[in-house]
Amino acid sequence: MDIKDISGNTIMHLDELKDKSCPVGYLTGALLRNVNFSFFNLEGCFFDDTYCSGGNFHGADMYWARLYNTDLSFCNLSNAKLQGADVVSSFFYGANLCGTRFSYDNLGGYTRFAACNFSEILWDEKTDFTGARYDRHTIFPKGFDPMKMGMILEEEESENIDPLKHFVFFNQTVDLREEDMEHAILHVIHSRLHPYDFSLRWLYLHDFSFSDLSGCNFTGACLERIIFFHSNLSGCNFSNSGNSRFQIPTAFIKVDLREMIIDSSTNFSGAIYDEKTLFPNGFSPEAFGMRKVNEEEIAHYFHDRNNIDAEEEN
Repeated sequence: MDIKDISGNTIMHLDELKDKSCPVGYLTGALLRNVNFSFFNLEGCFFDDTYCSGGNFHGADMYWARLYNTDLSFCNLSNAKLQGADVVSSFFYGANLCGTRFSYDNLGGYTRFAACNFSEILWDEKTDFTGARYDRHTIFPKGFDPMKMGMILEEEESENIDPLKHFVFFNQTVDLREEDMEHAILHVIHSRLHPYDFSLRWLYLHDFSFSDLSGCNFTGACLERIIFFHSNLSGCNFSNSGNSRFQIPTAFIKVDLREMIIDSSTNFSGAIYDEKTLFPNGFSPEAFGMRKVNEEEIAHYFHDRNNIDAEEEN
């Protein structure tokens, strides 16, 4: 079965599905921007490290789903069922939660939220958080009282959870500071980012969709699960790093470059990419000096990169 986005474009194919009533088991690591999962059977589905921003989950059955590091920003989750879901470090910014059920499951189990971000959500009198647990790292919008909504604060710290900061810049002109990059996920959306030096950095889960990044420097950066959807990358440098005695290629790993805007000064020379990196239709990465790598080569890249970083620090 083809999985389509809200515009009807196919973004994924799942052989095991015959129709939307069949359970979807694993969507770990998938790039599913604007996905249309309305009324799908997503019971028990794994959404670990899954990007679903702008998706339609209206009426979806997400009973007992697992959402770890899941981006559900600007999603329509109205009337979706998430009873008993396990939700960790997930991002609900701007999501529509009207009528969404996060209450007890049929066995009396509760929905758990740890280090989640609910900023700017929409909710109504039918939104049901009864019995849901949350920790002190979970962020709610102004006017939302979790206890009045029937939620219960877990006093004990959740094990193995290292909460990340989410910096959201929406429709702004952004001057990044060095401290903004420390242990944080950036959401620079529909914004203008003043040229910033990302060279040699390890970047993970940042969203730059619909933003102007022209002139930014990404030489030698490791770009993993970065969203450049409809980003202006004019004049950006993604070539090998020249700032070290080691030649470090810029790595694109599960990166979304669809609808990117480039010009003659955008430099991809020497960059590597994996099979899950998404490019615009008709774009030939090899014609721009990029090289496709397999899983074994990616493992070698990470090994070598860790060694180089350790040697540079010493």
